[in-house]
Order: sequence, then structure tokens, then C-alpha cells
Amino acid sequence: GARGVSLPLEGSAAGEVARQRKPLLYVRGEAGPAWMRLPTAATIWAWLGVPLIARDRVLGVLNIDVRMPAQTGPDALPPLKRRFRERDIEVAGSFANHAALAIENARLYQESVTRVEQELEIARRIQANLFPRTLPNLPGLRIAARCLPARETGGDFYDLVDIGPRLGVIVGDVSGKSIPAAMLMAAARSITRSEVRNHEIPWVTLGEINRWLVEDIPHNSFVALSYALVDTTQRRLAFASAGQLSPMLRRADGSVSFLESPPAMPLGIDPLIEYAQIELDLLPGDTIIFYTDGIIEAHNGQRELFGFERLEAILQCYGDKAPNELIEHIITEVHAFSAGLPTHDDMTIVVMQMVWEGCAREPGSRASSLKHPH
Repeated sequence: GARGVSLPLEGSAAGEVARQRKPLLYVRGEAGPAWMRLPTAATIWAWLGVPLIARDRVLGVLNIDVRMPAQTGPDALPPLKRRFRERDIEVAGSFANHAALAIENARLYQESVTRVEQELEIARRIQANLFPRTLPNLPGLRIAARCLPARETGGDFYDLVDIGPRLGVIVGDVSGKSIPAAMLMAAARSITRSEVRNHEIPWVTLGEINRWLVEDIPHNSFVALSYALVDTTQRRLAFASAGQLSPMLRRADGSVSFLESPPAMPLGIDPLIEYAQIELDLLPGDTIIFYTDGIIEAHNGQRELFGFERLEAILQCYGDKAPNELIEHIITEVHAFSAGLPTHDDMTIVVMQMVWEGCAREPGSRASSLKHPH
């Protein structure tokens, strides 16, 4: 139709095309729609309207017109070469079919994107509610935790379970990304929380969680998880890991070491796997950080990894700060190292700091290993 003119569908040429669902052709000098007599259409010799139909629904009308050359008299009629031919109508119809399909596909795609975004937002809110709303308040302990998903939803999780004078510290990382990882994370977190309360002892707890997960999660899925049980009365820690990174321990003198339990596969793979645990005394000023591989594997523009050494250096320098401050230092350093590059994995940190006076055991006591009998 005429450019720059908005016409109602009812009574218009385009409306007639949409109503009849077939191409219509109007030529100056022949009976045509009212808009062809408007001043804005004075330079149009011929007009072709072709319906855009997809999935048996009219999406719009393709408007094509032939304009008069400049200096043409107002009563001139279009020569034959300025008229639409049958071949022109066929080509326009073919183009309209392809255009209608493209428009419909774009609409469906946008609807699907919007729906996925809405579902991801719902999943994000549900997952956020699975993390502890408040942290346990146990005498002699300072605790802070943070989880930064790489996407709307993630596979990392942590939990802090208050069990009387003891505290269960759980850090997990499930396989996969986005919604599937979030669903697996929710299942793993629920099972873990239940088994921690049922058994408490780390190596027993991991074994029970593993048996449930082997039955419940899809093949080729797994959960890397570490579980530490802190006894604030005995001032002692028991720790077991199933494929999760070893926590770091900073003593009050600034020395840093890893809490390394015997290597074991992640949960959900082998129902017969046996887990082991280590035990050690906790001393005033001790700081322990639990973390997932998103911290260690963050990379910069040169594809260098953030790595264990940088994390160890931060813990050595700032390990005497409050747990929240220490977490902020770690996250700030990781982001500075990555220099704005997008993160490809979730990052989770839990910091636990011992602030009681004196010590329950001799400072020279060492970590001991305890494994369940075969």
C-alpha cells in the first residue's frame, strides 16, 4: 500500500486479501480500493497484495506496488511493462510463503525463549530457597558461605546442619549444567541432609548417600561431595570426601595445609564403593575453607587457571580475617584474575573459623585416619 499510511483492515485492500486468503491485484484506471484514490497514492500505478499464511493462520499481507516515473501525468495509465504479470504474482506468492514461515518460526522461537526464561527464573528461585537462610550459631565458631552460580541455576550446593554441639558442613558439586544440574542438586541436597541427621559419622553418611543416589539418579550422572563433622565440645573434626576438592586448613601461625582424605570416586557411580575419613584436633585461630572447582578452574585471557597456589596465598594472607571478609577477598581476586571473562562453572566457598579460647588437646596432635572395616 501507500508508504507512511496506516489503513484499517476492515474495508482496505489488505483486509480484503486477508479475508479472501488469496492474492489480489489492483491497477490504476480499474475498479480498486478507496485508498488508491488518496493523494498519497497518486503515484501508484499498480498494487499487489499477497497473504502471509502459516499453520492455516493469516499473519499479515505482503504489499507490492509499481510507482509512476517522475513527471507522469495524473491521468496516465500504466504501460504493459509497468503492470504485474502472472509470473510476478507466482514469485510474490512463493516469497510470501517463505516469509510467513520465517515469521511464524521467529514467533514460536521467541515464545519458547520467553517460556524457558520464565522456567529458569522459577527454578532459580526454588534453588535459592534450598540454601540455608541463616547460618548456625555455635559457640566458638564463625561461619560464612557463598555460592555463585555460573548460570541462572547451578549444580553447586552447600549446607550447614546443626546437630546439637556438632555441626555438619556439606559442600557438593553435581555433574551437568542448568536445569538438569539443578534438579540433581535438589535431590542430592535432600538425601544428604537426611542422611547427615541419621548417621552423622562422615564415612557412614557418604556410603548411605551413595547407595541412594546410585538408585535415583540417571546413568553417567554423579555428585562430588565432602562432609565435615565439627564437634565443638571435643574441638575435633572428622572429614570424608567423595571426589570433592580437599579443603584448606590455615593454622594461627599462618601455615596452610590440605585436609586430604583417601581418594574416592564421586557419589552415584558405584554402589559398593567404600569411603574413609580423617580426624584432627581443632585449635584456636584455625580457619578452614571448603570450595568447589569453579574457584580453582577460573581462567584468564591467557587460559591460565587461578589454581590452588593463588587460593593458598589468599588464605595465608587473609585467613585471620572474619569469614565473610575472607570470602570477599577470594571472590574479588578470582574476578580480577579472570578480568571480566564469563565464568563457566559455579563457585562455592564455605569458611569456618575457630575462635574459642585455649585448646582441648595438645597442639602437637596430628590428623588421624579412620576407615570403616571391610
